[in-house]
Amino acid sequence: MDIKKLRQKLLDLAIRGELVPQDPNDEPASELLSRIHEEKLAMVERGELKPKDVKNDTVIYFGSDGLPYEKRADDKGESTPIERAIRKLPSGWAWTRMRMVARVEAGKTPGKDAFVDEGIPYFKMYNLRNQAIDFAFHPQFIKPEIHYGQLDKSRIHPGDLIMNIVGPPLGKLAIVPNSFPEANTNQAAVVIHSYSPEAPIAWLFYYLSEMSEINNVSIRGSAGQVNISVNQSREMFVAIPPLAEQLRIVDALDKYLALVDGIERDLADLDGLLAQLKSKVLDLAVRGELVEHDPGDEPASELLSRIREEKLAMVGRGELKPKDVKNDTVIFTGSDGLRYEKPADGKAEAKCIEGEIPFEIPEGWSWARLSTLCLPQERRLPSGERFNYIDIGSIDNSRNLICSNEIDTANAPSRASRCVHAGSIVFSMVRPYLRNIAQVPVSMKDSVASNGFYVATKACNVLDEYFLFQLLLSDYAVNSINLHMKGDNSPSVRKEDMDALLLPIPPLDEQRRIVKRAKEVFNLLD
Repeated sequence: MDIKKLRQKLLDLAIRGELVPQDPNDEPASELLSRIHEEKLAMVERGELKPKDVKNDTVIYFGSDGLPYEKRADDKGESTPIERAIRKLPSGWAWTRMRMVARVEAGKTPGKDAFVDEGIPYFKMYNLRNQAIDFAFHPQFIKPEIHYGQLDKSRIHPGDLIMNIVGPPLGKLAIVPNSFPEANTNQAAVVIHSYSPEAPIAWLFYYLSEMSEINNVSIRGSAGQVNISVNQSREMFVAIPPLAEQLRIVDALDKYLALVDGIERDLADLDGLLAQLKSKVLDLAVRGELVEHDPGDEPASELLSRIREEKLAMVGRGELKPKDVKNDTVIFTGSDGLRYEKPADGKAEAKCIEGEIPFEIPEGWSWARLSTLCLPQERRLPSGERFNYIDIGSIDNSRNLICSNEIDTANAPSRASRCVHAGSIVFSMVRPYLRNIAQVPVSMKDSVASNGFYVATKACNVLDEYFLFQLLLSDYAVNSINLHMKGDNSPSVRKEDMDALLLPIPPLDEQRRIVKRAKEVFNLLD
C-alpha cells in the first residue's frame, strides 16, 4: 500500500470539493471573505492594522467571458484579468489571496548572542516533522528581549500556521497547538496569522499540504534549492469553500487521515522494529560482540601499519602528496592503561585522548581516525555530454542505496566536484541525522558526487569496505558526527569533523566474519 499516494488523493479530493457533499444552503465563501475584510477595516480603526495593510485587498471573480478577474475590495480602480490560469471552483467557493485572510510574516535569524539555555523557544526547519512541531528535537532558545524586540514581527502564537519556504523539501507545515508558548522561527519559514476567528487556518493547513499552490509559485535556485519569497507567500491564490463546508471537509480529513496515519504507524512499527534489529546488529558489530574472537587473528594494529605503508608507497609513486598523509596518526594504549595518539611519522609527542574513547573494544582491535583509514578527498569534474551525478536526492536513505541520476554536463551544478570509486562510501555532511549514506556500486564508479558528501574510500585491500560502510551507518558513527552540526537552514558538519571520527577496527579476518554474519541477519530481516 502506497500511504503517501493515499494521503495525497484524499487531499486532492478535498481541495476540489469532491470529498464531502456540498449543501446549496451553505453561505457562500464570498460572504465569509467580505466579513474578514470588514474585520480588517475594524482593526484599522482600532489601530491594530495600518491603512496600507488593507488598501490592496481584492476580490477575485469570473467574468461573463468565463475568465478570472481581480478588483479592489473598495471598488476603486478597474478590474484586471488574472494572467495565471486558475480553475473553476465548485458552487459557493471563492478564490482569494493569502494576504486577504491572513497576515504573513517572515521568520528571522538573530545574532549568536541572542541564544540562551532557557528563554523563548526558537524553531528551525528540522523542528517541523510530520506536519507537526517537534521542539524536543535539538531545541534552541532566545532571549525574551530579542523575541519582543528585534524579532517582534516573526513572533509565533498558538493557532498560527508555520510554512517552510526554503527547500527541498517545501511544504513542511504545522499549526501551533494551543498548549504551546509564544516562539520565533528562522528565515526559512513564514508565520501565517489569522485576521479573524473565521479565517480558515485549518483549511489553509490542508490546502497547502496538497502542495499544488506551493509548486505553482516556487522558484528553483542554485544547487537544486527551491524557495518561495515572503511576497509570493502573501500573493498565493487560495481556494476557499463556504465556512460550513470547510468544517465538514476538515472534519472528514481529520478522520480519514487519522485512519491512514494508523495504517502508516502499523507499517512504521514493523519497519521500526526491523530497523531497531538492524541497528542492534550494527551496535554489536561495532563493539565486538557479534561474532567470536580468534586469538590467532593478526591484530588490527598490523593492519593499520600496512595501510600506512601503502599510503606512503602511493606518495612515492606520485599518487598522493606528502600533505595527504602528514596528519595520519597511531592510537595506542600506554603503560598506564590510558589511550594515547601520536603522529604516524613520529615527529611529535603522543597526547592522551582517554576522554575521547567512547567505549572499550576487544583485545586485538584498535582505534583509528577515519582520515587515517581512507584516501583523501579527490576532485573530479563532469566530462562528456552526460554524467551520473550523486547528490542528496540520489540517496534512498531508507535502503541506503544510490539511485541513478544522469544529467547533461552543461547543466552540472558547481557542487558536482567530488570523485568516487567503486566501493566508496558517500556520507552526506548536510543534515547527517538523515543518514544519507550509501556505498558506490561498480556500475557508478565513474560518477561525480556533490561536495556536500564526505567520500570514504579505503586506502588499500587490508580493510573490508563493506565493514567500513556498516561502521559508518551505525548509530555510534552517526550520533558522533551529529554532535558537530552547525547552521540554521541546513545544519551540517565539516570535512575536518569527519576526518577526526574515531572508529573501532577489528582484525581483518574478524571484519570478514562480522560482514558474513551481518549479511545473514540483514537478509533474514529483509
